[in-house]
Amino acid sequence: LEDLSSGLTYFRDQDVVLAKITPCFENGKAALAQGLVNGVALGTTELHVLRAKRSLDPRFLFYLVISHRFNRLGEAAMYGAGGQKRVPEDFVRNYRFDLPPTARQSTIAAYLDRETAKIDTLIAKKRELIDRLKEQRSVLISRVVTRGLPPEAAKAAGLDPNPPMKDSGLNWLASVPSTWKVLPIKRIVATRMTDGPHETPEFVSHGVPFASAEAVWNGQIHLEAVRGFISQDAHNFYSQKLLPKRDDIFIVKSGSTTGKVCIVDFDQEFNVWSPLALVRCSLKIASPRFVFYAVGSDYFQRLIQVSWSFGTQPNIGMSVLENLQTLIPPLHEQIEIARFLDTELKRFEGLTGKVDTAISRLTEYRAALITAAVTGQITPQ
Repeated sequence: LEDLSSGLTYFRDQDVVLAKITPCFENGKAALAQGLVNGVALGTTELHVLRAKRSLDPRFLFYLVISHRFNRLGEAAMYGAGGQKRVPEDFVRNYRFDLPPTARQSTIAAYLDRETAKIDTLIAKKRELIDRLKEQRSVLISRVVTRGLPPEAAKAAGLDPNPPMKDSGLNWLASVPSTWKVLPIKRIVATRMTDGPHETPEFVSHGVPFASAEAVWNGQIHLEAVRGFISQDAHNFYSQKLLPKRDDIFIVKSGSTTGKVCIVDFDQEFNVWSPLALVRCSLKIASPRFVFYAVGSDYFQRLIQVSWSFGTQPNIGMSVLENLQTLIPPLHEQIEIARFLDTELKRFEGLTGKVDTAISRLTEYRAALITAAVTGQITPQ
């Protein structure tokens, strides 16, 4: 490999560009540079640039550095702390491997080009299937929380399968069941909507989990992804304003994930920061799980998007959020809708899980095939 002694990280056609920082390196982030404008490009200092000598086919080099063996040894050589570990240049420069003749390298690279393209096509099709399942899931939720259960499900639940309709009075929605109400969120809560503290707490090494927007995804709040931990005294103080509990709904009200929604499905004690807004349903008016589905649905998310303001990132104020209108069916119907969605979405999760497993197996097979080819364990023709 040629030494790029310049202080700049630049590369040119047929160079192999390798990410040095975790988790990019761990995920095999590398590329063979091809078709660059004027044949050259600049990159950040978080890239290793490898340039093959004449005895080394650049495509073989590319497959070598994304192979499982190279990846695992590189991870072991990483230095640094936390999420900013890096693969040292010495590891890349001094990595030893058996080098077949140039013609054999080209044969191996051509074989891997063909086989990985086939695998990548299969993976892409399965990812498209996941996207379709997600779209169907979203359509189902939006349909049910705005129009009620499908006729057969409604009949099974003892509800009118074809209820009379009325004009909703809401943008993006036409008619809705005549017994449903349109209410601002503040009318369905047991306690006034509020958010977490508007100050940066003092974090400690162990204590009460302190969550913010990054802990919210897939409809849940994930305590393994909290911002940090606060002392019991700090927790007691902040809890005077907001003490989370089971069945609370949180809406992200600021930052890049504004509008994300989660429902608390556990009893562990924790606290939250100001980007999270609490919706605690009045159980005489609203089912928490129905409201969770409703505020996460397309129509309500559109209301959020047209209501937020922009600074450096989206933001929606509490006074705006609490006045957003939502559809509220009679309580017994909310409960049946939530039960129906819980059941149907588990089915979607099962299907998605099977496809995810297939993708994982194909990805593992791809990695194993590359490693076997560049280490001589198989003999491509």
